Amino acid sequence: MLNSFFPEFYTYCKALNLAPNSIKNLKRYLSQLNDFLNARNLVSVEQITYAHLSDFAAFNDAAPSTVKARIWALKKFCAFLHLHDYIAVNNANGLSAPKIPKKETGFLSEDGLKIIFFYLIKNINKNNGWRNFLILTLMAVMGLRKSSVSALDAADFDAANNR
Repeated sequence: MLNSFFPEFYTYCKALNLAPNSIKNLKRYLSQLNDFLNARNLVSVEQITYAHLSDFAAFNDAAPSTVKARIWALKKFCAFLHLHDYIAVNNANGLSAPKIPKKETGFLSEDGLKIIFFYLIKNINKNNGWRNFLILTLMAVMGLRKSSVSALDAADFDAANNR
């Protein structure tokens, strides 16, 4: 039922400068929506109700992140349909995405850190031993992340002034 709108919608998405990965995800969710609506024997976009959109968002006991992504896709698509006068009312406006709790950052315990440093010191004269020791020391003492450590350059250190 929705297939006839897809080419124009994807052109619209490109005009909005959506990332290629975002458009790829939109295609996936809208294909799922199309199958969902076809299974309910809907024949035109005017028949799509808020209940249909809400049911689709939570379809198959979807995880909160999937529900959020589906709602995002529904809002984009319904806004397009409404903007181009394919539908009179944008039923997706009332949809609200679930709050997804942030994952807490996990830290090593003091004992865990000791175990790692004992291993590193024991193997310091082996291949890459000093490098590994320095990397983990920077991460543990200064709280640097992998990306920050890998971005470091020799010019970032001032050996003369111990900085």
